Amino acid sequence: MMDTTATRGPGLQSSIMSDTRVQSDTHAETGTRQALGRLSAAAGAPIACAVRVPVMLDVMGGIAELTGSLALATPTCETVRVAVAPRNDQNLRIARVADGDRARHNGHDHEHTWPLASFYDGAALAAPELLHTRMSERDCPVERAVLTGAYALLAAHLAPHLSGGFTILVETEREAPALCAAHHLASVQAATCAALGEALTGACDRRAVAKACHTARSALTPELPTGLMTQAGPLLGNPGELLQVCCGSFDVAAPLPLPAGVTLLGIDCGALHPQADDKYGAAYTAALMGREIIARLLPKVCPQARWDGKLARVSVTDFVDELRDRIPTKLKGIQFLERFDTPAGSPAPVEPGVIYKVRSRAEHHIYEEDRVRQFAERMSRARRMDDDQPVREAGEYMYASHWSYGQRCGLGSIETDLLVTLLRNEGPQQGIFGARVSGTGCGGTVVVLLRDEPAASATVERVLSVYRQRVERTPALRPIADKGAAGFTVEKPA
Repeated sequence: MMDTTATRGPGLQSSIMSDTRVQSDTHAETGTRQALGRLSAAAGAPIACAVRVPVMLDVMGGIAELTGSLALATPTCETVRVAVAPRNDQNLRIARVADGDRARHNGHDHEHTWPLASFYDGAALAAPELLHTRMSERDCPVERAVLTGAYALLAAHLAPHLSGGFTILVETEREAPALCAAHHLASVQAATCAALGEALTGACDRRAVAKACHTARSALTPELPTGLMTQAGPLLGNPGELLQVCCGSFDVAAPLPLPAGVTLLGIDCGALHPQADDKYGAAYTAALMGREIIARLLPKVCPQARWDGKLARVSVTDFVDELRDRIPTKLKGIQFLERFDTPAGSPAPVEPGVIYKVRSRAEHHIYEEDRVRQFAERMSRARRMDDDQPVREAGEYMYASHWSYGQRCGLGSIETDLLVTLLRNEGPQQGIFGARVSGTGCGGTVVVLLRDEPAASATVERVLSVYRQRVERTPALRPIADKGAAGFTVEKPA
């Protein structure tokens, strides 16, 4: 049955968000003391610092963040808190906690130990390739996310060392395997890096941490690529607003508040297909193959074109008029390798015997950049107008993005396609403006643009009831955080 924790009360966002309203300073301080006391008891030592960050909801951009697109995301109600307590045994001891108790697995404390010496090769910090090998022996994604955050701090010289070690407690609202989704692990990594930085130096430059986390994530887990938005969102996102990041240059635009009477909602479809990561990586590799072909073609066919080398930044006009028909729809790996090397940044080598759908995979990134900017413009315009026409148009860009993600990238699924179809059939007259698959696709979450009112809440419940009957899955709501709720928060003992 459906998870209904977010559907109580008279209105959609007012009820969904009832637990996340800002408390008074006194209550906030009391909450911090209680949290640190609970975590200190779990650690068996005083907590030096804790950092709480939101888990983000990808709204527009998706896979195109990897190739320089503008990306939009907003914080959900879900948070990750990472607390650190100093040690003197030259180890990191990593454990998950829930309600003040360490998570248990098969009756034993689920804890991991990582010697600080494993970050090094002799006296020097280990190269990413060596650390990747060492980390690949660990089978816990949360542990690897923590280690990646710690390595990010060291590799970017945001702290000189990790002193005598730390107990690192990860407090989340999700259980595995849901916790292992890319956006949850990105929040774990970001909170770890920031908490260690605060504990060691007393300061945290969030942009520097975001960049360090992205660099480390790309180096240590190249087989599972993520873009700048995925790493920066937990650190920079403000509740009730759309964070705008141009992922090619790491330009962070002014946050875009949601129009009055409009909200966003994530719906976890209850399915994530086993080959999701492999399909995502293959789609990205094919897109990068298209980028290599474009880089060779563009100076010849569009000598006047100004291009920064990022696939998503290719002009739609140049692509349609001069490039599209020159890119093969399908290309065998061996044919590509006869002229090019495996593209830089590819999550896997180009396989000679594999047939890659190069054109469609590449054009998704180019068109998605335009769709994201059009969506942002409509949402901005909606805040200045009395009617909902701009929001309706923004929703149409979401539907177009969803179609392209499934058809051009091959990252759709029966479950997410059904959810989007059911929502679209309800339409604006029932409070639904738009929807698209979010994140890596192949199942996972659908993000919905809708009215913030009880009628829209009833529409969502009706859609999920039909969905559950048709696919026998258990969907769950992922509400966004209300404006004024806590975003990135540093918690320290008084």
